[in-house]
Amino acid sequence: MIRRPPRSTLSSSSAASDVYKRQPLSKENLIKMSEKVTDVTKNILPDENIDCVVYGCTSGTIAVGHDTIERKVKEAKPEAKITTPSTAAIKALKKLNIKKLAIFTPYSKKLNDEVFWPEGIMKPLNK
Repeated sequence: MIRRPPRSTLSSSSAASDVYKRQPLSKENLIKMSEKVTDVTKNILPDENIDCVVYGCTSGTIAVGHDTIERKVKEAKPEAKITTPSTAAIKALKKLNIKKLAIFTPYSKKLNDEVFWPEGIMKPLNK
């Protein structure tokens, strides 16, 4: 059960999740999924101002870039702040002064190589 402060609203949409219908799961298909971000965001509480929009696709955010996701969300909800799992994690790691960490993903080696390593997000130890 999600507890919300009084007078708060939680709304979600999975309309952009057709990436799972696009096989293989690749950087190209993650980028294609991002093409729907503005339209999907417009349909979230369409007549309401929203304080924050969370784009919940970690690999999609990294593949497309946070700035692109933010721009696409702002086209629909200019007043909203934007966060994603990857940007929240990076901020937390910096705040905690983490220098080394291990990470595993549910993605194939090919997708990890396409999405994570070239962006300088992480450096593989045993690539």
